[in-house]
Amino acid sequence: MCVTFCLSAVAQKGSSGQPSRTPNVSPTPTQTPEPIKPSSRSQGKLPFAIRDNSPLSSVNVANYQQLASEYERERTIARRNRLIFMAVSQIDLHFRSNERKVRHRNRLFQTVLDILEVGAATAISITNGERAKSIIADGLGFIQGSRESINENYRMLDRQILVNKMVEKRARVLATIYDRVGKSDVEYPFERAFIDLLDYFEAGRLDSALTELAKDSGSSAVKAETDLDKAKKAADITLASSAKTRELAKENEEIVQAIVESEDAARIKFEEAGKKATEAEDKIKTAKEKIEAAKTVIESDTSPLDEKEKAQQAKKQAEDDEKAAIAVKAVAVAEKTAAEKIQTAEMTKYKKISKAILEDPRLYMILDKLPSREDSEASAGEMEAHIKKVKNNNDKTTAEDYAVVLLAFYENISELVGTDADSVAKAMQILKEATKEEK
Repeated sequence: MCVTFCLSAVAQKGSSGQPSRTPNVSPTPTQTPEPIKPSSRSQGKLPFAIRDNSPLSSVNVANYQQLASEYERERTIARRNRLIFMAVSQIDLHFRSNERKVRHRNRLFQTVLDILEVGAATAISITNGERAKSIIADGLGFIQGSRESINENYRMLDRQILVNKMVEKRARVLATIYDRVGKSDVEYPFERAFIDLLDYFEAGRLDSALTELAKDSGSSAVKAETDLDKAKKAADITLASSAKTRELAKENEEIVQAIVESEDAARIKFEEAGKKATEAEDKIKTAKEKIEAAKTVIESDTSPLDEKEKAQQAKKQAEDDEKAAIAVKAVAVAEKTAAEKIQTAEMTKYKKISKAILEDPRLYMILDKLPSREDSEASAGEMEAHIKKVKNNNDKTTAEDYAVVLLAFYENISELVGTDADSVAKAMQILKEATKEEK
């Protein structure tokens, strides 16, 4: 029954786009077909072999039902392929019929609008009275504007481009079907073939063509850029080295600046959270002391009744204060932990970047040139001290050491290496490797 259902879904659309009719006869080998009568005026114009009431027509529902029943009783490759090819021929008829109808309607639509525009323009020239001319002119503007909008939104004028795209995709899908019809029914049952038949049918729809066109345009643009890059390399066409190094250095500097800002923000957040946690701890301690003092008064046999009542209220207030302080402390500890995690991550990036720079001879030499830079925020002596700690690259190296040295390194690298774009590119590769997210 599954095959019958699949076939009925395809068979419901005939070559004219209308539901196929049940034939007057069932073409079994033991029956003699009755005289065939055209099922409709439009069917009468079709060749006999492809009318929906012809005994062996691929659009004859009875043929589908009979062959589907035979296939379900005994699944053979031949019967499966007959089902596939009948469906393919029907889809082809539907596509060609629909294409003719759309083309005819489009031509009719454009012709009617042409007549209306010519008629309106003629009416303006022969009509007397400014008011009448103005009204006709407004009507003409409406017709022209509507025509432009409909042509744009419904892609009337690039219909042939879309048809070509549909034909191309249909050919690809049909080639896939032909490649698979040689497989056994176990490897390629009709239920699987039906999926390909649906793809084949959808390939002939306008929406599918629009999607394919958009995909091809995007891939074509990417391919064009790739080909251009290859052509530049083949012809040894490159940007000026100085301009290239400045561009790369600027990008490097922005990456380092982001690390520095992230670490600074995390450090400030860590310190603020630690302060909040300490204050909350003090409040908790004070509240506990007040609770104990109130308990002493409440439990004393010599305490007056009014003092016990006041102590009870004080105890209640102290308990509330303790709960609030505990909540504040919990939030502060969580913030402190999160900030510490960010600091650790940024310090790891600092260490990776520094290690890679120190291991590259060309980049290592650039570090020694930094103290001589007059535009550095740190003095020569301070810069030398920071560089010394960075070269050690151990637990005693602080975030400030890394920030000062690496910022100066990436800010000045384009000036220090001149036209050596490879060194700048290597420095950028180091940043990318150090800052890429671990999966």
